[in-house]
Amino acid sequence: MEGKGFPQTSGRRPLGFTLIELMIVVTVVAILAFVALPSYQSAIRKSNRAEMQAVMQAMAQEELKIFADTRGYVSCASLTACATSLGVNALGKTNNNYTLAVTLPAGGALGYTITATPKAGTVQVSDPVLSLNDRGTKSPSGLW
Repeated sequence: MEGKGFPQTSGRRPLGFTLIELMIVVTVVAILAFVALPSYQSAIRKSNRAEMQAVMQAMAQEELKIFADTRGYVSCASLTACATSLGVNALGKTNNNYTLAVTLPAGGALGYTITATPKAGTVQVSDPVLSLNDRGTKSPSGLW
């Protein structure tokens, strides 16, 4: 090999990476993380929202059953209270990300509104408030 323009070595290849190679890898990983992290957070936010929407629909079904039995609806002020009074098993991740309440209209009118408000300091904080009422009206309409 000496005659072909290569310097003479002791027969061993150098081990490891050069600093330039290492910096290129770090830069590529940083760019991938910069692009992938918002997409990952968006997917988590959509998953949590879908889970809460499923809980809200299960609560609406339970409200219909209660109405058939008692001719009235049940109100509650927290996810734990709603899960207990409506018999919905919903104390998973939704309890960490949303504050849930079921309110009845004032003046003795029949009806209910289920409202899920994203908690501050969670990945859901940028989401709007979700609501579902006794007539099946869901808001905001673009997220259901």
